[in-house]
Amino acid sequence: MAVGKSAPVRGLTAFGPFDRLSGFGPDWNRGTGVRKSDRVWEAAAQEGTMIAGKLVHLIEKHSDELAHGLMERLLSCERVADLHRVPREELQQRAYEVYRHLSDYVMTTTESEIERSYTAIGARRAAQGVAMSSLLYAIIAVKEHLWDFLRHESVWDQAHELFQERELLQVVDRYFDRALYFAARGYEQATKARAN
Repeated sequence: MAVGKSAPVRGLTAFGPFDRLSGFGPDWNRGTGVRKSDRVWEAAAQEGTMIAGKLVHLIEKHSDELAHGLMERLLSCERVADLHRVPREELQQRAYEVYRHLSDYVMTTTESEIERSYTAIGARRAAQGVAMSSLLYAIIAVKEHLWDFLRHESVWDQAHELFQERELLQVVDRYFDRALYFAARGYEQATKARAN
């Protein structure tokens, strides 16, 4: 082998063997210079956006129903018994907002906006005398209620639709993970400030 030349690196991709040096794999269309799989992924991405949009629209369309069902779930759950200290209208409005504006929350909301919102919620629940465990469980219940709704409502016929739904759920999951963290942090900050 000549000096300065490296051997082709071969590996596996989701589409099979791939020669990283030449860029040619089994799905490469040498005539057009475009990988067949690239076309598949582009189409899947466009369709995935449509599927994600359908799911988000479905959730937002049923936001009243979801908020009402969540309230029934929370009010009958002994793990969050001290949520009765929060006005019912406030809880229902917050649940409605999450479901109604889900696309904004998961697609355009920055981490600093999530921090600001959920830190304030954590501090407010601490001031209302709600236990941190109840606060966190209520946020988990919002997510679980959403998952239950999607399992019941969404029926996808093809594997790629399921894949796109899974990707959307991962984005939503990340949102709720951040919400849990910042709510706990806001709660802790409020508790610490009250103690001083």
